[in-house]
This record gives sequence, structure tokens and C-alpha cells, in this order.
Amino acid sequence: LEIPIEDKKLHVTISVGICFKAKNFEDCVKKADMALYKAKSMGRNRVEVYEDETNTKTVNAYSC
Repeated sequence: LEIPIEDKKLHVTISVGICFKAKNFEDCVKKADMALYKAKSMGRNRVEVYEDETNTKTVNAYSC
């Protein structure tokens, strides 16, 4: 995403990690964080959903 600010352009990316099932809040945050780091390592501008200890699912991969 490119946002014009005065005479410059700001380039913005977003990566998201999601967890739907967990034992408790802390576990959910931990799993979402793992999915987030996978999204970042796969090139950013992505949404990854935590599935299990070894796998996340790509929900959306978008490049600007």
C-alpha cells in the first residue's frame, strides 16, 4: 500500500496471524504470534491462520 504524504510516498505492509482455537487467552496469543511470524517470513502482506504446531494455513496472500 502506498500512501502519499505531502511530496513523499509512505509504503505500508501488513502481516496478520490468527488463531481460532486455543486452551485459553495466553495460548491463543502465542499461536497467533507463531502464525504472524510465518506470515512475515513468507514475504509479508499475508494473513496466516494457526492450525497446529507444525502448520499454518494461508488465508490471503496479497502483494502491493
